Amino acid sequence: TRALRKKFGGERLTDISLDAHDISRAELEAHEQVVVTLSKAGYIKRIPATTYRNQHRGGKGVVSMNTREDDPVQHILVVDTHDTLLFFTNRGRVLKLTAYELRADTSRNARGVPVVNAIQLAPNEQVSALIAVDSLEHDDTYMVMGTRQGIVSRIALSQIATIRPSGLIMMRMRPDDELVGVRPARAGDDVIMVSEQGMAARFSLDEVTPRQRGTIGVKGMRLRTTDRKGKPLKSEDRVVAIDIIKAGSTGSLLVISKRGFGKLTPVSQYSQKGRGTQGLVTFDIRPRTGPIAVAEIVDDSKELYLVSEQAQVLRTSLSEIKTTIGRKSSGVTIFRLDKGDAVASIACVSDIESAVADAKAKNGNGGGASAAKNGKSGAGASAAKGERNGSAAGVAEADGATPEEEIPPAGGAQQPLFGEVSKNGKQEG
Repeated sequence: TRALRKKFGGERLTDISLDAHDISRAELEAHEQVVVTLSKAGYIKRIPATTYRNQHRGGKGVVSMNTREDDPVQHILVVDTHDTLLFFTNRGRVLKLTAYELRADTSRNARGVPVVNAIQLAPNEQVSALIAVDSLEHDDTYMVMGTRQGIVSRIALSQIATIRPSGLIMMRMRPDDELVGVRPARAGDDVIMVSEQGMAARFSLDEVTPRQRGTIGVKGMRLRTTDRKGKPLKSEDRVVAIDIIKAGSTGSLLVISKRGFGKLTPVSQYSQKGRGTQGLVTFDIRPRTGPIAVAEIVDDSKELYLVSEQAQVLRTSLSEIKTTIGRKSSGVTIFRLDKGDAVASIACVSDIESAVADAKAKNGNGGGASAAKNGKSGAGASAAKGERNGSAAGVAEADGATPEEEIPPAGGAQQPLFGEVSKNGKQEG
């Protein structure tokens, strides 16, 4: 024993202490690119982005998730697992969740879990926009919100840096109106709103005065009541998408109709007409194309995800979509849909392989938050990619902020996030 002590003896290297160190979940979660989908009935799931294979324009797509006939997929978003997901509801509230808090699924055919298990929604309240950001502390970033009747509001992102579990009221909705889309923006950017009848109105963000939470907003786009021949429309026009044109952008406006026709038009073709105008014609609507389903501004994005109401997903390259110089055209067939199916949402993302490589490079370094992402629902994801009648002229600007309101969760206490096990179907190649 003395010989061993003399040969191997030394000072103790282990420090024994009564002080405990708490390890947060964020430190244990790896950075990974995932696809987050949310259905109309409120089922949400996340799966690895590498699950989807690339296809050419005009493909049939693959099954994204098991859904009922009355439960189409509405929002699709490609995010980092450490990004903050902001859920904007149709009644103007916002709730947040970190992407890794969603249960991970490995199959495209998994239906997911009810979103009410993850966030507290009031009765008859639905998610209208889904945005992913890397941080809520950006002082120069604003949330620009648009409604079905063309109302727009601009609120600083820092106003929602602290969001309680019951959410915050971002924008007050009129009884006959609802939130259709939300986008992050900075001063000097332009706003573009696209209507179902093929009109697009572009105006400067500076024309929208920053407001406090809980206000109504101002008129952003005046909706048409007659067609181009002066005849009354068969159905009231409404806003289907709102997006941001960054200062100095050379991107294009991607417009997709319900029957899968679409085109890219340079943003330079859309001149500023001022807030509260009808805008310009952006799509030639015909019986074979159907009305506008979704629209989104694309800059350096390389790939496009399209989701149909019957849960078919098509992943294709933007380079395969024809860029048109004229605004008044119907584009080309992008998504070949079955009879009775229609486009529900889109999401434009950077190349998945590069994004996955960037995510792997972040593993183990304990930092490196990803860049902010736009939610396209119904638009990017619709998305958000993200997403969402008659003229609403004469809407007065609301002055000052109203007292904060906290809406209690439906059915009492919040249910556990992992309380329901989804049914996995057979995964397609």
